[in-house]
Amino acid sequence: MLSKIILLLCVSLLTACSLGGSVPRDHYYRIAEINITPLDRELFTHIVIKPVKVSGLLHERAILYVEKLRPLELQRYHYHFWSQTPASLVQQALGQAFSSSLAAGRVSLELGEQRADLVVDSRLLKFERQIDGDVASIEIELEVSTRHRDGSYWSRTYRVANQLDTLAMHDSAQAFSESLQQIMQKLIDDIQSTHSQL
Repeated sequence: MLSKIILLLCVSLLTACSLGGSVPRDHYYRIAEINITPLDRELFTHIVIKPVKVSGLLHERAILYVEKLRPLELQRYHYHFWSQTPASLVQQALGQAFSSSLAAGRVSLELGEQRADLVVDSRLLKFERQIDGDVASIEIELEVSTRHRDGSYWSRTYRVANQLDTLAMHDSAQAFSESLQQIMQKLIDDIQSTHSQL
C-alpha cells in the first residue's frame, strides 16, 4: 500500500512539472574586476587590507533588497546569490584597486609577519538593491580607515547610489560592479592626496 502511495505522489509531481511547473534554479553573481589607472609613483612598499567588517544579513551571500513602500524591511532573494559574501567581494575589490593602481609594491589581504606601511580597515554599511515599482537602484556604503606606519590615521565614508531602468538581476550586478569601481577610484584618489600631504 505504501509503495502505491509513493508511486502516485511521484506521478503527480511529474505531471505537475510537465504542465509547466518548474523547479526554481539558483543564480550566482560576481563583481567585475576593479581596474584603476596606475599612479605616477609608488606610494607605499606594503599595504595590508584587513577583512571587511559587516553585520546582520551582510554575513550571508543572498542578495538583499528594500521596497520603497517598506523602507525599514530588509529582504533577501531566495534564488539569487552573490558568489561570495559581500564582505569578501569588497575586500577583493579593495585588493584589486590598490594592486592595479600600483600604489604599493606589495598588497596583502591578511596580516603577515612583515609590518605594513599602510593598513586598510573597512566596514560595509550597505550593499543592497532598492525596488520602486519597475525601477531598481543599488546602494553601497563603505567606511574606510587607514593607519600609516608613522601612526597617522585617516577615515572616510563612501556612498554610491545608482538607478537602473530595468529590474534584470544581471544588470543590477553590473551596477554593483560600476558603483564599487567609483568608490575604489575615489578612495585611491583620496589616499594619493592624503599621502602627498604627509
